[in-house]
Amino acid sequence: METMSVRRTPQQERAENTVNSILIAAEKLLSEERQEASFTTNHIAELAGVSIGSLYQYFPNKEAILARLVERMLNESRRVLYETLHHLPETVSVEEFVQQIVGSLSGVFTSQGHTRRVLLEQLPMLGKFKTLQDLKLEIQAVIKDELVRRFPDHNTQDMDSCVFVIVQSVETVLNSCVYQDFDEQKTKNIVKELNTMISKYLKAR
Repeated sequence: METMSVRRTPQQERAENTVNSILIAAEKLLSEERQEASFTTNHIAELAGVSIGSLYQYFPNKEAILARLVERMLNESRRVLYETLHHLPETVSVEEFVQQIVGSLSGVFTSQGHTRRVLLEQLPMLGKFKTLQDLKLEIQAVIKDELVRRFPDHNTQDMDSCVFVIVQSVETVLNSCVYQDFDEQKTKNIVKELNTMISKYLKAR
């Protein structure tokens, strides 16, 4: 949608800092319970320490800011996944592989907290549902390649379906932890169960 596009791409460091300040301020407002009503361009500009005119140079409305925050949220999941895989030793057990991947993504989901919950609710309105689906397809492809390469003995059935089930399960469970606002210990217990379930599923193939 045209009204949700960024009006101007920052070319200089000063402009980039302004955009970053706006996004940080927007995230801060969203991170606080019951603050959705305060999520206006005026409040965001005030918290960011910029003029409303400066904000409108880069974002035509608050929906455009939300759309950019969704992109940042999804990109953070992508970054953490690739970073985790990059630092993962070549020789690991199935359990260790699953624990590292699920653990790293759990950290991202829970750290985003209420902000993630609000942004996920806004996905259809922001026209970012396809962006989320594209990321999930990318993650499925990456994890499939890693599983086939690292654990060839388990590659005996339809890996596409297998990885689809794994990624959907991880996303659903971790998002549910965020939506239900579980405390740290409750989330750790659930992640442990999730690791066990996925590991046994993979080893049984």
